[in-house]
Amino acid sequence: MSGSAGTTGRLATITFEVGVDTVDDAPTQLGRHNANLGAVSTMLEAWDAEAVRRRFATPAVLRTMQGGRARRFYGRPRKPAPAGSKLTKQGYTPVVCTFACVDSKAYDDVEQIARANLVPPDHYGLVGPLTTPLTMTAESASKNAGEVVVGGTKPTWPVITIYGPISNPVCEVVGRWKAGLDLTLGVGERVVIDPRPWVRTVMRNGNASVAGKLTRGTPQLKDMRLPRGRAGLRAARHRCHRQRVHDGGLARRLRLPVAPGQDRSCTIVQATGSVRDTSPAAPRHSPPIRSSDQRR
Repeated sequence: MSGSAGTTGRLATITFEVGVDTVDDAPTQLGRHNANLGAVSTMLEAWDAEAVRRRFATPAVLRTMQGGRARRFYGRPRKPAPAGSKLTKQGYTPVVCTFACVDSKAYDDVEQIARANLVPPDHYGLVGPLTTPLTMTAESASKNAGEVVVGGTKPTWPVITIYGPISNPVCEVVGRWKAGLDLTLGVGERVVIDPRPWVRTVMRNGNASVAGKLTRGTPQLKDMRLPRGRAGLRAARHRCHRQRVHDGGLARRLRLPVAPGQDRSCTIVQATGSVRDTSPAAPRHSPPIRSSDQRR
């Protein structure tokens, strides 16, 4: 297989030639010709990628290996062109294929995962006199910011997954940006923030858009990128507790502890690019941030 790549504006097109070879499939010329025609049909059907084209926000993936370096490109296969060749009767047909990329970047073939673990505060309190209903708010943050290392030559987009139960979650790339959601997730629910160019959605449980729930101050999806090098990750949430108090003249300090283990399952997950998790070992209940390096 041989090929070339070109760019048009901010997009890239990869063109390469695939040799469909059935020379050794039959002892006669007629047998080789027949086998080659069948092999070319099979190759064209596979390149059509109809199953991928029918799926929303799901590009095809073209993987390459050059000089021992595995890279992937996201996009759509375009109409192939079998070359008219006298070699077809002998069992060999060259086919020229074009792959239209969604951007001009190549990505590392390995996605890695990092976690930011959410830990609620041990306790907090109020000072009386108190009125009803009694409302307390407090923010829980990750105990330690997870750290990722983004390689390649360009920043990359993370895919962030938040698991419930949790209210008003916030995911932060320390010193860069924060992504917050004004919603509550129950047990077993999740939200995926996917800013990659071929997706750019905020989905609840995979079937409902909650992009309108992003809080003010959250950057646009196209601007949610992890910088090259080291980046810290942090998860937080804002909780509100209500307690009915009937003695409004109560003039003493109340300490209302948070139950250990409650609402600890907010975690950041995913990023398209290659990320290495160098944070301390995460608790078993905490899920993952994935990413793949972008390279020219």
